[in-house]
Amino acid sequence: MKKVIIIITTAVVLFALLLINIMITPLMNNLGAKKEMDRIKDTPLPDRSELVETFYLAGNLNGSGNKMNFYGAVVIRSELSLEEIDKHYSAYRKGKYDMLVQHQASQQLEDIERNYGFDDTVDADVSDGKYYLVYTWGNGIAPYNHLVDLRAN
Repeated sequence: MKKVIIIITTAVVLFALLLINIMITPLMNNLGAKKEMDRIKDTPLPDRSELVETFYLAGNLNGSGNKMNFYGAVVIRSELSLEEIDKHYSAYRKGKYDMLVQHQASQQLEDIERNYGFDDTVDADVSDGKYYLVYTWGNGIAPYNHLVDLRAN
């Protein structure tokens, strides 16, 4: 009888671990990407600037191999130059791929190679040349960023 209880308990534990990996890990990875976007969104805007849109996504977004990327971004409209905006955000940078700034000249976000249904287009009309993308490639939330997420393939 003890063997049956041990087998059933082991099966239940393995099934629970499988569920966590299949269901919880993608949700937590999305949350990790959203946290990156929220951090940028919560950073004070440069003078004469306004927040226009926000984006976040978790998955294998560029390159090849089995890996998760965590992308958070905001689009701002500003009267400042790219250099002035970059200088503003450089004070908040935590690493090489954090709070990067680029001119947003088209409706398409250029850094995302695989979007898995992600709306990677800016809704605003960026033709006046005053739009900028501020983005971060983050690390996600441990340990979920290291567990199996089918989007990492």
